[in-house]
Amino acid sequence: MQTYKLDPCWYFTTPALSWDAMLLHTKVAIELFTDYDMLLFIEKGVRGGISQCCNRYAIANNRYMSNFNPDDEIKYLMYLDANNLYGYAMSKYLPLKDFVWSDNDLTEQDILNLSDESDVGYILEVDLEYPSDLHDKHSDFPLAPENKPPPNCKEPRLLTTLEPKTKYVLHYSNLKLYLKLGDMKEDINLYDTSDYDENNIYNLPLVNKKVIGKMKDENKGNIMTEYVGLKSKMYAYKTNNKIEKRLKGIKNKL
Repeated sequence: MQTYKLDPCWYFTTPALSWDAMLLHTKVAIELFTDYDMLLFIEKGVRGGISQCCNRYAIANNRYMSNFNPDDEIKYLMYLDANNLYGYAMSKYLPLKDFVWSDNDLTEQDILNLSDESDVGYILEVDLEYPSDLHDKHSDFPLAPENKPPPNCKEPRLLTTLEPKTKYVLHYSNLKLYLKLGDMKEDINLYDTSDYDENNIYNLPLVNKKVIGKMKDENKGNIMTEYVGLKSKMYAYKTNNKIEKRLKGIKNKL
């Protein structure tokens, strides 16, 4: 009450309190939709978030391990998490007001040239083709998830597939990402290494300490040697002969 001047007794949930605190603190006025078709169009692009187990088992083999075999394939395992993922999403430029239907005939280059911090944005309905030369590269986490029933199932699920998409609704910044990921580059500067040993024996860059939108190493520099995944948010892994088990909702180890 001292910080936001709001009485929590008038709210059923903390998200409702947080929402009003945001409106009060930012003084922002969010425009309500009056066009029913526009509302349905936006809702078509709301799908939820993917949570899945792409790989059931993996074992590392690299020069940082005591049992490294140089004759076998070099493999690394990393346990990464995003810094303040939801806060990062909310810090981006978001749709706010002046919603209108657009007749602009945008090209691929027009989309790529749009700034993510533009005062004018687009929510688009597009047809997407998935080039076959990207299938192997994207097989673990295909782009553009969609809600539809999987094989032999009547209820829709959020699926990641390599199939083409028709009349797919998405924000223009996501379309920019999909277009760019045809030529993906690895960049260690995307990772936050602030939890590594202060001696930094691997000489990793420390420029992204706790930077919002970057990634952090959950193992704090310990070498991950083996991984077993049963399902989403149910897995175990080994680091330096120490086994960690994770099961969402269960605090004690099984």
